[in-house]
Amino acid sequence: MPQILIHGLTNQTDALAAARLGADGLGFHLDQNDTRYIEYTLARNIRNELPNTVQVFVQSDHYDYAYLRDLTTKLKAGSLLLPAAAFAERLTTLPCTLTYLGTRTELAELAARLNRPLTAIPTDVTLSELIRLPDAEMQPWKALNQQHHLLIRCDVPPDELPDALAIFRPPGLFFDSGTESHPGLQDYPRIQAYVQALGQVFSRV
Repeated sequence: MPQILIHGLTNQTDALAAARLGADGLGFHLDQNDTRYIEYTLARNIRNELPNTVQVFVQSDHYDYAYLRDLTTKLKAGSLLLPAAAFAERLTTLPCTLTYLGTRTELAELAARLNRPLTAIPTDVTLSELIRLPDAEMQPWKALNQQHHLLIRCDVPPDELPDALAIFRPPGLFFDSGTESHPGLQDYPRIQAYVQALGQVFSRV
């Protein structure tokens, strides 16, 4: 069953509720230029309250190795979101997984350079756009999905999710606004609806 990963948490109440409702991973923006920016100390306090079964991922504002090592260690982050263009070999020694952000071309080029599978979030397509592609344009995406751990940005309503996943099934659904009532504030019934929709799909399999 695809994981549900919710990015842009800004407060403890939302983070704990999302975890309780069934989110597999929660993410924090530590870039002050982002509308969902969260101060590091608050992110750390929230992380300390979360169950260990919930993966935490972070998106930083810069990519200095020493800073990122300190950040990911203290936040007990399972993954660091990293633009494909910011890749540096030394970052692969950080105590977390690297999840790359980039276009399909950028991700394919990085995978070829590293000669190993990637965990990645495509920035040039959403789930609703993917399922509407003609078959010829869909095939390169399906090939990328088979070779790597793709987390696709989900903008499909919960009631349409079963039909969407029948067309394209990624390992993870990435939400950076689709579960919000307002920017940075989570809509709990919507999270629950996505979890239930996934449960219904996979209970039939």
